[in-house]
Amino acid sequence: MAYFQGFNRQQICMFQTSYDEIITEDNQVRLVDKFVSNLNAKEIGFTNSDPKHEGQVSYNPLDMCKLYIYGYLDGIRSSRRLQRECGRNQEVIWLLGGLKPDFRTIADFRKDNTKALKKVFKEFVRFCMKLGLVKGEIIAIDGTKVKAMNSKSKNYTISTLKAQIKQIDKYLDKMNELDENEKPIEEYTEKEINEKINKLENRKAELQGNLKELEKNKETQKSLTDPDSRRMKLSKGGFDICYNVQSAVDGENDIIVDFEVTNDGNDMNQLENMSEKAEEVIKEDKEDKNKDEVKITVLADKGYRNPKDILECLQRGIIPNVYPPDGQNYYEFIIPFQKLHKNIKKHCIIIMNGRNMKLRFYPDLELLKKRKQIVEHPFGTVKFWNHSSYFLTIGKTKTTAEMALSFLAYNVKRVVNILGVENAISMM
Repeated sequence: MAYFQGFNRQQICMFQTSYDEIITEDNQVRLVDKFVSNLNAKEIGFTNSDPKHEGQVSYNPLDMCKLYIYGYLDGIRSSRRLQRECGRNQEVIWLLGGLKPDFRTIADFRKDNTKALKKVFKEFVRFCMKLGLVKGEIIAIDGTKVKAMNSKSKNYTISTLKAQIKQIDKYLDKMNELDENEKPIEEYTEKEINEKINKLENRKAELQGNLKELEKNKETQKSLTDPDSRRMKLSKGGFDICYNVQSAVDGENDIIVDFEVTNDGNDMNQLENMSEKAEEVIKEDKEDKNKDEVKITVLADKGYRNPKDILECLQRGIIPNVYPPDGQNYYEFIIPFQKLHKNIKKHCIIIMNGRNMKLRFYPDLELLKKRKQIVEHPFGTVKFWNHSSYFLTIGKTKTTAEMALSFLAYNVKRVVNILGVENAISMM
């Protein structure tokens, strides 16, 4: 029986095929290469963006940026794995022109260019707006917990410290009771028992010191490995040490327009913040005379049901569609008389009451049904397709750079699926 045969590995080829011929025209790596090559490294703020002739020559930061975007597109986030790809992956070899940076150089680039990587994400959002893929009319907001590089054992709260101190006291009281009743503990010698008691007392003193530190700083918890991370409740139940990543997604083509990495345990205080961020991104694409005409409608779940934030959004002219309290279909506010944004009058009933005004806002419950399909799809895609359910770096600044790469990769994938690689490149 015959089989398809591969080439002879020892045969010498007279005519070599170029790497450019190996990479097809519709390969998404070409879009990454074209987009990053058009960036101004100095304006973006990359380190080593102004090379000097003296000393050791450095890698072009745009090449390193290409490597990371490609890696996140294929779910390769580790610097060591990216180093391996530089020597065996034909797409990466084409993208970097055969360069093979070591893993420390790769890791340092992400660590040293945290703000620049967020700017690269924003530049691609501007490109999407230029293509007309972002309309900025409906913005869905949601948050998800992403595991931090901090184990549960390296995090303590006031309640856990008090519980551990209580447990040690209980154990020491039991030891004293046995000692008073002269009941020997046959498993241990007197020396071993004294050592255990000293160890427990030292541990108790350490816990009490941690407790005093939290109370002095008016904090509820502390993480030792990643001080910015917090112990948070997960939607599937239980607790873990996480960050709460907020995203704002455009309703037209599910493009992520902005995001923020926070250490708030819930979404209660994020509505006005994320709505304002999304509004500013949409306004950037408008001419000065049209900026005031920008009107966005925000969709959010019950976790964002904060009356203060809802009122602030209304006063800015943002329509915050958040599920109202059970048993009613509106929010009601009593505020001093003031000039209201023209957008509010279309969605609210205004009743004058002396020097005050009663504002009754009715969220669009039918429109809210579209929230899940807009905002939850990106999170699911990024966390499972891109393996970004946990962070590899420490601190809010560095984890923000990680999410910028993850969300940028997601947006690139969306553009490729909607327009195709060749069409997108032709529009650059």
